[in-house]
Formats: sequence, C-alpha cells, structure tokens
Amino acid sequence: CTFCNFYKKRSFTIKTLAEFEQHLQAVKNFLGEGEIYRTNIFLADGDALMIPQKLLKQLMLLSKKFFPTRSFSSFMNAFRPQLKSDNDYRELKKLGLERVYIGFETGHSKLLKFLEKPGSPDIMLTEIIKMKSAGLKVGVIIMIGVGGKEFAPLHVKDTIKYLNAMPLEKGDIIYFS
Repeated sequence: CTFCNFYKKRSFTIKTLAEFEQHLQAVKNFLGEGEIYRTNIFLADGDALMIPQKLLKQLMLLSKKFFPTRSFSSFMNAFRPQLKSDNDYRELKKLGLERVYIGFETGHSKLLKFLEKPGSPDIMLTEIIKMKSAGLKVGVIIMIGVGGKEFAPLHVKDTIKYLNAMPLEKGDIIYFS
C-alpha cells in the first residue's frame, strides 16, 4: 500500500510446526510470571489467516498446549484471493478465534486503487459477513483523511454506506485511524 512500508522489505514466511513450537516456548519464557496478565494470542504477522487452513488449525492447537486458556485474534488482509470459507471461519471460531481486524480503509473503490490496494469494498464486505455469520467479532479499520480533499466527499459517503451494510453488533469495533 502507498501509505505503509512496514512489510515492503520483509518477505512473508510461514513457520513449520517445529519452528512455531520453539517460538511459543520462547514467548512463554519471555513472559514468565507476566503471562497471567495476557488474555489473548494475536496471530501475527501481517495476515496469519492466509495460512492454509489445515496448518493454521495445527498451529492454533499447538498454541493451546502452551497457553490453554487464551483466545485468539488476528489481522487479515481481506483483499487477498485466498479468502476463507464460511466453514473455515466456524472451525477457527471453535478453536478460539474471537476477533479479526480488517484494514477496510475506505469504501470508495477509486481511493483504494489510488492507495494501491487490490480488491474492492464489496470483497471486504462479503468477508465480514462470512466472519459475522461464523460468530466472530470484527475490528474494522477506516483511514481518516486518506486521499486528501480530492477524495474526501466520496471517501466519507461510500465508507458510511459500507459500514451501514455490515452486520456489526455489540463487541465489534470500528477504528478511525
């Protein structure tokens, strides 16, 4: 995306089960007694939900061995082509996934193209509806001021239209960033 360089110089990799187990042990060691203050496991990095479903489920089950009482949350890039099915989300919910954060950014398609974001607001809305039907909570991230004055009127109008179309409820969050 034009506004973020966090992942530009980092290649996405998926840890093996053995690597992930070492990572979990290192996190447990790092937290020490402070572990009791942690209530959630955030599946990172940029889009952990793109991990193939079978492996993702194994990684979540392994996490439960180290942190048995923790729920999960994750960020998801809803523009990617490997979107999860309704059943995939239900399976992840059963394993403890509670909330998915989505960088919706804007409901205005031309502004998304300007930001070099692939996909469309319709794709994101469809994905949010699937998550909600699986019982997940969502955190929808909207960017304020992105695109400047040129895009402002349609950015606001179209974003409101999509937010109103989302089946949001108590426990869901809208972030204005």
